[in-house]
Amino acid sequence: MAVLTLLDAQLAFGHVALLDHADFSLEEGERVGLIGRNGAGKSSLLKILAGLEKSDDGSLQVQAGRRVVYVAQEPLLDLNATIFEAVQAGLADLIAKNMPKNIYSTRGGMG
Repeated sequence: MAVLTLLDAQLAFGHVALLDHADFSLEEGERVGLIGRNGAGKSSLLKILAGLEKSDDGSLQVQAGRRVVYVAQEPLLDLNATIFEAVQAGLADLIAKNMPKNIYSTRGGMG
């Protein structure tokens, strides 16, 4: 059973069609690489799959209980932050949702 399926997706910017009745399916355990020239629609496809953008037409189905996470190609980062702080900030929502209520995170560790 597919974890994620995009059916008959269409996306265009002006007269340029990026997705023309495209289908995509991701099965449990599969890995996918997207290759294409600049402007071909790779990032747009990923944003649609993550639910960040809508296609002009078509349907997106995500298996019940699954969550799609998107990592921006060019994230906005605090230039004064360390690498650890930047990663910690990016994972803050995930950490907050999965951390037991009696444990808290600090910069120095857990207490």
